Amino acid sequence: MKRSSPEGLSHDTYLTTQQRTSATARPHARLLEPVLPLIFHSMLRPSLLRAGGILVVVATLSMSVSSGCVWRVRPPVKSQREGIVGGPALRAYIDERVEAQVDRSAVYRPWVVLLPFDDQSGFRSGVFELSTDVPKMLGLVLGESQVCRVVPPAVTAELVAGRGADWSVAHQTQLSDSLLADYVISGVLTDYNFERLHVGDPLLGGYKSWEGTAELEVRLVGGGLRHQSQARHVIQNRGLGLDLLGKPREQDLHYVRLEEMEYGGSEFLQTALGEATQNMMRQIVTELTQILQPRRLIGVDTMPTVLSVSDGEVFIDVGIDHGVRRGYRFTVDPSGTRPAVVDDEPAVVEVQEVISAGVSRATLLRGHATAGQTLRLIISEDDETPTGAGGA
Repeated sequence: MKRSSPEGLSHDTYLTTQQRTSATARPHARLLEPVLPLIFHSMLRPSLLRAGGILVVVATLSMSVSSGCVWRVRPPVKSQREGIVGGPALRAYIDERVEAQVDRSAVYRPWVVLLPFDDQSGFRSGVFELSTDVPKMLGLVLGESQVCRVVPPAVTAELVAGRGADWSVAHQTQLSDSLLADYVISGVLTDYNFERLHVGDPLLGGYKSWEGTAELEVRLVGGGLRHQSQARHVIQNRGLGLDLLGKPREQDLHYVRLEEMEYGGSEFLQTALGEATQNMMRQIVTELTQILQPRRLIGVDTMPTVLSVSDGEVFIDVGIDHGVRRGYRFTVDPSGTRPAVVDDEPAVVEVQEVISAGVSRATLLRGHATAGQTLRLIISEDDETPTGAGGA
C-alpha cells in the first residue's frame, strides 16, 4: 500500500525514474532522487485493488516526504536493417493516387507524410506507442483542416517497417519519393506526463488534482521549404472537492485505466493528458496550415508571365523572392493566343521546382501555354487580389 508523508502528500506520475530526477523535474519529484535506484523495480507496475468501493494503488514505496508511481522504462531497440521495400499497402495507395479524379483548376492540396516521432518524454512504454500514436493523431487533425492530404499511416508503417524515428529522418527523401509526398513531417516528443497529487489520507478523505503535460516539436521539410513548430500545453484538473472515505473519483479511474484506453479516443480526450494533447495538436496544425496552404505572392506588381515553354515544361518569372513553393498552381490567360490553341477552359500549370529568386519550373496540367502569356495564382477567394498576382 502506498503510504503518504507526514504532511499527507502523495504523488503519482507516468514518468520514468530518469525523467523524474532530471534537472527539470518538479521539486517533489527531485526529493525522490536519493532512494529511487533502490525502489525502482518495485514501482514498475502498480496493482489495483478494489474492496468495498475503495480504490487502492499499490506501489511499495515509502518516503519521509512523498511517494509515487512510475510509468516508463526505456525506449525500444531499433532495427539496423536498411532499404525501403513496399508491399500491398503501398501498391494500393499508388493505384488509388493514379486513378483518383483531380480537379486541376482547384487550389492544390499537397500530400504530407508523417514519420515516426522521436519519443524523448520519458513516458512509460507499454501504455501507448507514442512514436507512432502521436503522428497518427496529428495526421488526423491535419487532415481535418482540408489544407493538405495525409499519406495513410498504414502505408508509411509498411515502408518504415518498425525502424523508428532516427532511420526515418535519415531516409526521409527516399520515403517522400516512394510515397509521392510533397512534404515530410518529423517530430520530437519532448515532454509527456500524467500526474496525480493527493493531499490527505487516501483512505479517509482528502484533496486531489490531476495534471496533463504535452510538449512537441515538429519539422516540416519539402520543396526547398523548412519550417519548425513547437507547442507545449499543461492542463490541471483540480476536481470538485474533497474525497470521502477513499472512494475513487472518475478522474482516479481515468488515471489508473490509462493503458486500457485507445490513444486519441473519446475516453482518453476526457483526461487531463488528453486535453493537453488535443490543445498541443491544434496549435501545431494552426501553424502548419499557414505554411501548407497557398498564400499571396509577395513583391509582385504585375501579373506573372510565362518565360518559355519546352516539351510540356513551363518556365515562369516568379520564384523564391515572391514566395512561390512547389505545388502552386496558376491559370494561363488565353488572351492574345492563336484561336487554334485556345481551350474552353484556361490552361493550368503547376510549379515543380523553384529554381531561383525569380524563376520557377512548372508543368502543364491542362491546355496549352506560350511565352508571354500572363498567369493568375490559384488561391482561395479570400486571398484573391485584383491583379491575380497575389500581392502588391
